[in-house]
Order: sequence, then structure tokens, then C-alpha cells
Amino acid sequence: MHVFSLSERLRKETASLNKRKGREALRQFLIEGVRSVEAAVVGGAQLVRVLVNDRMLEDERVARLLERTEASVHSMTDKQERTITTVDTSPGCIAVAEYKSESLETILSLQSVIVLDGVQDPGNVGTIIRTASWFGIDAVMLGSGSVDIYHPKTVRSTMGGLWDSCCVRVDDIADSLSVLKSRGFTLYGTFLDGVSLPTWQPVEKAAVVIGSEARGISNEVETLIDQRISIPGQDHNRATESLNAATAASICMYAYASSMQAAGRVG
Repeated sequence: MHVFSLSERLRKETASLNKRKGREALRQFLIEGVRSVEAAVVGGAQLVRVLVNDRMLEDERVARLLERTEASVHSMTDKQERTITTVDTSPGCIAVAEYKSESLETILSLQSVIVLDGVQDPGNVGTIIRTASWFGIDAVMLGSGSVDIYHPKTVRSTMGGLWDSCCVRVDDIADSLSVLKSRGFTLYGTFLDGVSLPTWQPVEKAAVVIGSEARGISNEVETLIDQRISIPGQDHNRATESLNAATAASICMYAYASSMQAAGRVG
């Protein structure tokens, strides 16, 4: 395996992936940290190149990782790494990957989808993707009002889940949900009122919509919902008004997976 020194041209190109404009121009994104890069390799990510801090080149774990990828390998100095990474502590290993090729058409052949309508926190979105992987949810679909799937913090927060679930961003979430409905999906939406989750009986071909923490599900999406569902909490007054979007999505995914298992359709 040959290790190249990181050129200034590639350093600038890699650093540009910190911004959405740069990612969309190249249709590439960053994967930061040895563990995350390992997950990407296991998940079959299309890696363009791997950058390794000079200090990490002799690390046995990194050496094994580099043996498993056909991407070009480049050594970088501490100074170069600081201009690329989005985290405060040196990740030591950074990979550049191609965007995944999944689309709305991919989702149509699947069964279970979590739909994010205006969820803007990258950590929440990453956690939702990670949890979808854990519970065997087939896909995560995001509308244009939600954060970029390939935001560095989102990618880190997925903890490898990005490679286990189909993740698709659509320009018009209402139009895309209409397409799902036309192909047999039942649309569920989380609201403060609706069928209580403990009594919810979802169908197998389901799309569950999670709205933003600030505004909830948008009006145009609400009109498409087939059934409103709610997560019951304490009835008496509390300062907490709602659940974190990732927490709400996780509870819904657990309820769906449990229902499918009880019906003998998974597991």
C-alpha cells in the first residue's frame, strides 16, 4: 500500500466538504474518526480517499483498516488536519465518500419509513438514522426543511447507521408522501392528540412522520396523514412541553418494530 502526502489541492477540496455547498458541488462528504471509517468500509461505502494523521500511520487498527479499502491513502500533518476536521479533538483518520445513490424510487419497494419534516438539528437526525438501523426500519426520508444528511455532525451521530438504512432527501416532502400513499403506504403522524402509542396497531407498509420540535408537522403534510398518533406522558402540569424529535422518533420506531414482531412479520 502506497501512502501519498496530502497535496494542497486535495487539502482544500477535502476542507470544502465542511460546507453544504462544497458537498453538493462534489457530491462527496466527510467521515471522521477511525470507528466511523471502519463502519463505512464494512457498510460498503464508496470511499474516494482516506486521510491519516502522520501519528496514526503506525497504529495497528488503522493499518488493518487501510488494508480493507481500495481508496487512495494520504498522510496529513496536525496543521492540515485542523483545517479539515469539524471536531475539536483530532479524529486521526478522515475519509471522503461519495453520496449514496438511493432515491424516492428506492423507498417505494420497502416497507417501513421514518419521515422527517423540518428536523434541523444534525445530532437529532443522526441519532434517528442510528436508531432506525437498530430497529430494522428500512428508510429515513427527509424533506428540504430538514438538515443535510451529510452534515458532518449528522454522519458522526449515525454511528454507522448511515450504511444500514436507506437515507433519502427529497425536494418536496408533501409530493413525495403523496407518491408513497399511491404505492400503498399508510401515513402516520406524531401529534399531541391522536391514537395513544400503546394502543397503536400500525400496518406493515408504514411511513411515520416526525415534525420539527418548534413547529411540529407542517400543514401541507398534516392534510396527507391517514392516522394521528401520540406518545402519552404525565397528565399533570410540567415544564416539559414536548419530546426531543430523536426521542419521539425512537419511541415510535420501537412501537412499530414491537407490533411487527408480535404479528410475526419480523424477527
